[in-house]
Amino acid sequence: MQFPYTKMETNGHSWIIIHEESLNKSILLSQLARNICHVGYGIGSDGILIVDEKYRPIPFVKAYNRDGKNVSVTDDSLRIIATYLLEKQTKNQLELNIDGNTIILVCRIKNTNSSVKYKLPDIHTEETIYMNESNVNTFSSQPNHTDYSITLDRAQFKLEGRSFITKRSNNRFFFIRQKTPSFICLDCIDGEVKDDPTDLEICEVLSILKNKKVIASDGLIHVQVPRGDLQGVCDYDSVYLSSKVQTITRGIFFY
Repeated sequence: MQFPYTKMETNGHSWIIIHEESLNKSILLSQLARNICHVGYGIGSDGILIVDEKYRPIPFVKAYNRDGKNVSVTDDSLRIIATYLLEKQTKNQLELNIDGNTIILVCRIKNTNSSVKYKLPDIHTEETIYMNESNVNTFSSQPNHTDYSITLDRAQFKLEGRSFITKRSNNRFFFIRQKTPSFICLDCIDGEVKDDPTDLEICEVLSILKNKKVIASDGLIHVQVPRGDLQGVCDYDSVYLSSKVQTITRGIFFY
């Protein structure tokens, strides 16, 4: 089964734009990947499904309208596919069922008759952020220094000149050190921080955020982005972050 799509070449990368009309019925995501991605596939930072002959995933991507002229928000269905394609086990059969406004991902376990259904949350395309150098916010503890980038939900970092994007997690808070090619991941489980860095590093980052007035008194992280104001919920104490960390929008967002 073939799926209509548009392939675009820009800056040495190949971009796959899946036509929305091809996604109006249940499809096998693994089959979709095989059909359109002959050299492999990956997820860009705004959730778009991409093919790149050089390296995947691409940290900074943009989606275009079908006419190729303007930067545009990707289709809901495309973003859903890109989000879940790499995060569910490929050995399982994945089906995306779209029934009116209800979107359900069905994961059929291999060699069994069982299946797991995931009801996907609403996706607000107007809140998509296109990541590039101009809208990545960094925070510094010293003038003219860039020490940290901060992100909820998923982290992008560079190691030895290569870019990586971590697996999505709804209960993680990432600190990405800019001076050294490394990042700190806080796993927040049952109100406790797992795999935590030193107290000093956490305090330093929280202090930077408070001084920048990013963390408000109501516990919200307020972020100014090109498409408006987004809010990420962040419950924390003076040192550690609690387990109640979430984002309102999907994708990779640097704070």
